[in-house]
Amino acid sequence: MYFSEQAKNVMCIYGSTSPSYLILESLDRCNCYLENEIRGRLQSVISLIDNAKNQVSKCGYTFLGNEKTKITIDTKAYGYNGNDFAALLMKKNIVPEFYDNDFIVLMASSETTEEEISYLCNVLSSIPKK
Repeated sequence: MYFSEQAKNVMCIYGSTSPSYLILESLDRCNCYLENEIRGRLQSVISLIDNAKNQVSKCGYTFLGNEKTKITIDTKAYGYNGNDFAALLMKKNIVPEFYDNDFIVLMASSETTEEEISYLCNVLSSIPKK
């Protein structure tokens, strides 16, 4: 008997048409979070991001786009190749969501903390413009 046939037979023992109560509970908690908490958290994070952009733009950074939880930096305008700039950030444990030769994209979520945004600002401010 092949492994796939054996696996199918074993899975029949554990299979069920009943809902998983753990999954249903997690969905209930998720819905509660979405209904009661996420708006306030996102508003706070968006405010932190706006303040961070204002602060580091004084160093000469150019930001692109208008998505509230994204920070897209035009690294060429700052004198860096995007790949090299991403490498500088990664040495400081900041991993961009995306980067290429010209840009880096950093993403925040409703769970991003003030300390994390402050750390990002400090790291960005410490990188000299070329």
